[in-house]
Amino acid sequence: MLFLRLSPTIAGVKIHKRDEVLWSGMDSYELTEWLLNNGGPVIRFRTMVEIQEEQDIGKISGALDKLMDSSIIQKWLSRLVPGTGFNQIHSSKPEAFENAMGKLTQLGLHAGLQPFDSLTLPFRVWLSESIGEKNDRPFSVFAQTLVAAFLALARYDDLNFVDAVLKQRLKTIYSFAEDPDFSEIYDNRGEFGTVPKGLAHHRLVKPNVFHEQQFMLPWIHDVMGFANSRNIMEDIVLRDMAERVVGMTLFQEYQEMPSDYGVMRHGTRCYVIGWGIDLPGYNGVVDNSNFAKLLFRLEMMAPFRVARNSDWFERSMAFLETHRIEKGIYRFPRVAMHEKRSGYWVNGAYMAMEEERKSQLAIDIESTFMMTRIKRLARY
Repeated sequence: MLFLRLSPTIAGVKIHKRDEVLWSGMDSYELTEWLLNNGGPVIRFRTMVEIQEEQDIGKISGALDKLMDSSIIQKWLSRLVPGTGFNQIHSSKPEAFENAMGKLTQLGLHAGLQPFDSLTLPFRVWLSESIGEKNDRPFSVFAQTLVAAFLALARYDDLNFVDAVLKQRLKTIYSFAEDPDFSEIYDNRGEFGTVPKGLAHHRLVKPNVFHEQQFMLPWIHDVMGFANSRNIMEDIVLRDMAERVVGMTLFQEYQEMPSDYGVMRHGTRCYVIGWGIDLPGYNGVVDNSNFAKLLFRLEMMAPFRVARNSDWFERSMAFLETHRIEKGIYRFPRVAMHEKRSGYWVNGAYMAMEEERKSQLAIDIESTFMMTRIKRLARY
């Protein structure tokens, strides 16, 4: 039985804030065992290491061998190709660094594993060398931030240059988030020129908000990087700064901003800045088109107290609970667990973790693992 307190609806489904949760059916231990007994190499390995926290080296080694031999790992390892041009780092192609890297961490790979370490080496070298360079390219800091965030996600967060990029970004964003004034972001009076016709539907961001490429609002990659930086999350002062930044993204004023933020003027040209933290369901609408994105956002935001305590997080988790079936496992819509041919990993474009996904069981396994993972991060 589940004891609930009424609150608003999402996509017509009545949802609730959590008072006390007492589910009949499987408890957390039984769900873990169910995942271990039914999941493929990815789910079994991640469940064993991240949820069960198995200490038996022999068991972990055996699960890792099966993981590395799996076809899904081999396919995505082949997509992590050297290349540090901007479009090689950031694009919707599955071979782009951000998508291959994000997917491989989703599949369970991390620092210290071969051949993953060898494939990430060119990007680590590039980042270590690029942060000491001065250049006038329009998105050099964005590219550094993106690479640093994904390296942190893959547990390279202890590297000095990764740490330096993330802490600089935190310092920059906190300078605005400490006392945010959303009225000072856009050039509403035309003081800094006009936007080209092709970008006329975008607003121009004031130059002081994008000073020397250090944008004072968070990119989604910033929050992902902070969440996976032990040096930030385990430091009282830095953790408080990160919580303040994440808290700002939960303001109504922030969520009303376009997710691409607008355009910046760089030299004689204008460029779309992009990649704000849009939260599906913030204003009450979650459907199959943004269900996968919701799962990613919840996983990314769960480590932060300010996010876990927000109405959006509570409502979203209650919405996901409506997808728990009688067995006690979770069944998200198949279309929400899609594996697209192209798209951005940070938007939930590549959700597959099972190798064979034709059966309903495969979707149930992936859904149940995702929910268990988010709950564990959120300390539910």
